[in-house]
Amino acid sequence: MVGGSLSNGGNLYAWLLRTLHVEEAGLEARLRRMRPGAGRACVPAPAGRRAQPRLRPARDRCDSPGLTLATTPEDIVHAGLEAVALTFAGVDVALDETVPGARRLVASGAALLSSRAWVQMMADAIGKPVAVSRSAMEASSVGAAALALERLGMPRRTPAARVVTLNRGEQTRAEYAEARRRQGWLYTTLIQGSS
Repeated sequence: MVGGSLSNGGNLYAWLLRTLHVEEAGLEARLRRMRPGAGRACVPAPAGRRAQPRLRPARDRCDSPGLTLATTPEDIVHAGLEAVALTFAGVDVALDETVPGARRLVASGAALLSSRAWVQMMADAIGKPVAVSRSAMEASSVGAAALALERLGMPRRTPAARVVTLNRGEQTRAEYAEARRRQGWLYTTLIQGSS
């Protein structure tokens, strides 16, 4: 079983909403209208970083240059959520080198279940459909058990999942590729450069 994880994505979302006093009513619609990248980049690690392919553990920080007096709380929430999606895109690239050919990814977590806009960001950033497991159990454990049962020839029940499909076109993919390049530069400059 091969996978990758960010342990603090949901915590980051909750922290952003709480700290910036963002009203959740209407937030989903506002997030969906924002362009990918929107001129901001962010390293989403205010609580440190769990082990991921090719990434060193980060200090407890969340960096987002380019803030101005015109930046809104929703802009900052968007940058944080998008940064998590871009980080998962990097995990997917590393996984493709080990186990190529995945046609869709399965994600889990209450925060993703509560934000279709965030799941769409992930699907767009990764370039593959993303299924969000409705199971309350750890997705990695469920996946490992399902694989073991399949290998043993035993019947298995897969938890229901909501799938977000991709239909936003080449321009969106190019914008996310550029946003991922900016995030990589930011990570190298601020996290690796400060070690």
